[in-house]
Amino acid sequence: MVNMLCMLLLITCIFLIHKRLKKENVYVADFGGFVRIISLGIIAALTVEFLFLRFATDYLRVISYILYSCLFIVFVVLFIRKIIIVTEKEELMQYTYEMNEQFEDLLYERTKEWRRNEHNDYSFFQYFPNPIVYIDVDGNILKRNSAAEKMIFGDMKHIKELPLHKDFLQGDKKVQDLIENVLKGERRKFDFSVYDVELRTTRYFEVTSIPVHIQAKLDSMYVMLKETTKAMEQEKQIYELAHYDPLTKLANRRTFDKQLTTHLTLADEKDRNVAVMFIDVDRFKMVNDTLGHDVGDELLKEVSRRLVVAVTSTTLVARLGGDEFTILFYDFMNEKELIKMSEIILATFDKPVILQEHVLKVTLSIGIAIYEKGMDSATLMKNADSAMYYVKAKGKNHYQIFNEAIARHYQCQFTIEKDLYNAIEHNELILSYQPLFSSRQSAFSCLEAFVCWKHPSLGIVSSAEFIPIAEETGLIVPIGEWVIREACKKMRDLLSKGYPLMKMFVSISQKQLEKDDFLEKVQSILSEVNIAATYIEFVVMESTLVAREGALKHKIEALRHLGICITIANFGTGHSSLSYLPNFSFDTLKLARELTEGMEENDKRATVVEAVLELAYLLGCKTIVEGIESENQVEYFQHKCHYMQGEYLSKRLSLEEIERFLHEQ
Repeated sequence: MVNMLCMLLLITCIFLIHKRLKKENVYVADFGGFVRIISLGIIAALTVEFLFLRFATDYLRVISYILYSCLFIVFVVLFIRKIIIVTEKEELMQYTYEMNEQFEDLLYERTKEWRRNEHNDYSFFQYFPNPIVYIDVDGNILKRNSAAEKMIFGDMKHIKELPLHKDFLQGDKKVQDLIENVLKGERRKFDFSVYDVELRTTRYFEVTSIPVHIQAKLDSMYVMLKETTKAMEQEKQIYELAHYDPLTKLANRRTFDKQLTTHLTLADEKDRNVAVMFIDVDRFKMVNDTLGHDVGDELLKEVSRRLVVAVTSTTLVARLGGDEFTILFYDFMNEKELIKMSEIILATFDKPVILQEHVLKVTLSIGIAIYEKGMDSATLMKNADSAMYYVKAKGKNHYQIFNEAIARHYQCQFTIEKDLYNAIEHNELILSYQPLFSSRQSAFSCLEAFVCWKHPSLGIVSSAEFIPIAEETGLIVPIGEWVIREACKKMRDLLSKGYPLMKMFVSISQKQLEKDDFLEKVQSILSEVNIAATYIEFVVMESTLVAREGALKHKIEALRHLGICITIANFGTGHSSLSYLPNFSFDTLKLARELTEGMEENDKRATVVEAVLELAYLLGCKTIVEGIESENQVEYFQHKCHYMQGEYLSKRLSLEEIERFLHEQ
């Protein structure tokens, strides 16, 4: 009975397990294991039962029950173990299933990301603005972006068969060597240029190579190109602006100074001759102001062109600014060679310059300075500049080599300029007087005041030496005011002594006339000195009236309204023009010395002088002829002018000498 119950229990368990496994969808192989276990248990139970029925004894029954119990326990243990194994396997399978799903999701995302990155890489590569080519170790192009195809390769169909260096450059060994190093896997950046035959221009590129290594072995390489033509052109323009004159394309001051310093150093080291030629275009300002800046610029271009043609190859021609040019000679034999070169340059300008239908006669003033050991560049340039201005002062259109005489001259000029500021304060200015003789009475009744400077170290400095400097520095205004005051005082003193004088002629400058308070200053001086305006006659240069006709007309009229007479001096030279005469009210016309010189031997000159005197007579003004140097001139002008003046009649005298002269007269 017990045996039967055990077997029923086992069969019931098998049925329930089978149902459970079927519900949980467990593999059949697992259920087969259960069946084998149960089958073994049933066989074992039937065997025991058979033996029990056949050989049953009490002793055997006890053993039988024990065996049944053990068998049941074994079955239960095996059953529980199998349940655990099945459960673990079920969990493992579920985990594996979930992991498979996660892996598939991850694989999908990674694949999607990889495709997106691949697309981005392709887009970056393809649409990058600079050309990029991808090459193998042999230099064959594997792929290229659109920029590379457009700029370098065009529509070439056989691009993949051609190595990079065959398409890039041919004949440029330097760049080909660089490319060979690139193909060895070296990361490089280098520049190169090619000549574009179609555009007839040079194009510049910057190349960057990026090697690709796989397992420490060079596999391929990216090569990126960047066209730097515009940047190079801009850099070239900046360099040219910094080192060359934009108008004439000559070297500028900066380049000239740098080259000069370099060659002076070489001159000391290698015993070479170095010289600087300073060139100024004569009367350029007049051309620029009269014909306009466009014509002036064209003139400077033509001057620079002729200078470059005239000089040798061992020179540097530069434009310092304005109409100033310099030439650096750094390999010449001697001073004679410089003189010959100067003459060639001057001869180059014998042919007129034709600009916009204007025919211009151009001349140059050339100053030359030769380097001496130990001299710096600034001193050399200063010496050349001084020599050039010396030529200007002597009449222009010539050359001059700097020497000690010029050095002393300009040292004197410097001393004059430096000390002129204190000349009035130190009472160093003095007046001298030259008589004006009446052509009819052969006696003088008028004086002309001239200023000179008694310098403490230079001695007597004539007005011709320091007045131009006073004009430049503006000191002419206080000096001119001092001259007017002193001349008025001396005229008053002579009149108070009863001398029969009619006029004191005093020269005034353009800058004095242009001063707004000039009339007030004159009135103040006349009032202060207590002299009538009718005793004073102002001498104005003809060039002043021509240059400032409109601005000075009302001041001339105002002076005459005060009672001061006006003399036009240097008539017939320089800017002489008859058009201004009707516009000004003046009292006396003073013929220039240059107009009367040589008239005794030149009938035409005498005719011109007589015509001027007749013109003055028709205008109702008096005349003064200066520069009387002979008795013949005295006789000639005796009845043709009002006053005569010159060294033959009387030199300039001090006040004491004038008084003695008047007393004797």
